[in-house]
Amino acid sequence: MKEFSGLMRVEIEVIIEAKNQGEAEKIFDDIYPNISIEKEGSHKIKILDERNNLDCIEWEISELTN
Repeated sequence: MKEFSGLMRVEIEVIIEAKNQGEAEKIFDDIYPNISIEKEGSHKIKILDERNNLDCIEWEISELTN
């Protein structure tokens, strides 16, 4: 059987409360996604490489205005 690969790009916005941007950066440094792959149907899947690079998450931090 042939193998096929699919790439799913995911963007997650996280909103936190912090006193200032410095505190926000420290909080974001401790946050990482915990994502699992689920399937429906009877197809067999195997995950060869998750390639999630959790060590190099780069947050784009911006202050929200009310």
